[in-house]
Amino acid sequence: MQIQFTYDASVAAAPAGFTAALSYVAGVLDALITNPITVNINVGWNEIGGVTLPAGAVAEGGPLGGIGMSYTNLVAELKANASNRAAVQGLASLPATAPSQIASYYVSPAQEKAWGLLSPTATAADGEIGFSSAYNYSFDPNNQSAAGLFEFIGIAEHEIAHALGRIYGDGALELVNYAAPGVLATPNSGGYFSTNGGVTNLGQFAPSGDTADWAVSNGDSFEYVAVPGLNGVLTPVDKTLLGVLGFNETPVSGFVSPVTVAPVAPRFGWRTRSAIRTSGSTGGTVPASEVNANVTGQVRNAFIHTGFGNTTNDVSAAGGGNGVGGAASSGRSALAGLPLADSATMATMTPGDFGTGWLGSRGNLGSAGMTGRFSALGQHEIHVTMPRLHHG
Repeated sequence: MQIQFTYDASVAAAPAGFTAALSYVAGVLDALITNPITVNINVGWNEIGGVTLPAGAVAEGGPLGGIGMSYTNLVAELKANASNRAAVQGLASLPATAPSQIASYYVSPAQEKAWGLLSPTATAADGEIGFSSAYNYSFDPNNQSAAGLFEFIGIAEHEIAHALGRIYGDGALELVNYAAPGVLATPNSGGYFSTNGGVTNLGQFAPSGDTADWAVSNGDSFEYVAVPGLNGVLTPVDKTLLGVLGFNETPVSGFVSPVTVAPVAPRFGWRTRSAIRTSGSTGGTVPASEVNANVTGQVRNAFIHTGFGNTTNDVSAAGGGNGVGGAASSGRSALAGLPLADSATMATMTPGDFGTGWLGSRGNLGSAGMTGRFSALGQHEIHVTMPRLHHG
């Protein structure tokens, strides 16, 4: 993607560093979204579209133009353009017939361009953003947590995402906005972000106002309220949300969390002394290029397939029946933080495949414990360590 800014005359009064910071943010989003499109965004200082920003608003942004689309056509376009597993999973969870609360869904010009419905180089403005002059900002990407200053990078990411189509009320976001498992939320009433039919809550939307924003205030770029001195971060959940809106994205390397997991079919497994539980498990993959990775599962029944090297898979925050796909690794895999009441599964392994034995006080640095040793003639020997669970 290529974001092209058109600066209103008002930007002449903006502080030093304003346009450079916007260029930095554009580069971040251009690298994230890989669709070969040009998105044109108008920029104002203390105004948006020639209208002065209201008191109390740090910034505003949104798309310009766009089209309406039926539920059936919208789902078809999203399915044709889904680029990440979360998006595919969310679409598969949707009902076959349209929810009754929205007659026509809004599609932004940026989405139209990404889906081939509009020329990717059309020159008309696709969106607009504006930033208030009533507040002091930190424009330095390397110093966003300056005391008393609003971090501009995260705020700009927030508003540009609105201009791309992250809107509330009648857009594609409403297809992943749930009130309860299997129940989509009423538009503009708040709800939570889920890509598996409402089973897993990936983020709570604001209950009122801009309900496309997160309700929390802990430094996420897409939060409803900006807090001075708090570094803004474009999180993996934010990136997943943009993927659900139909934009192609570069993969998030080496990060396994609720935003990168997808359902996996139950596999044959070597059973620990606890009962095995694979039904409804979720999983994520660390690329083979990620060596000696330390990965933390953050959802129940986590399945983590790690790359090559000595890897530690921490499931203390996950709970349930957890799995590790270290059987294909060249190195040692440690399944850390496994509570006594939970279970573990080694993918691709069955008791008949390998001879087993146990070794004491083995494992990776910081993850030592009892190690299961699996060996078979003509096959790689596999070591899996079960470290002690430490409570802080």
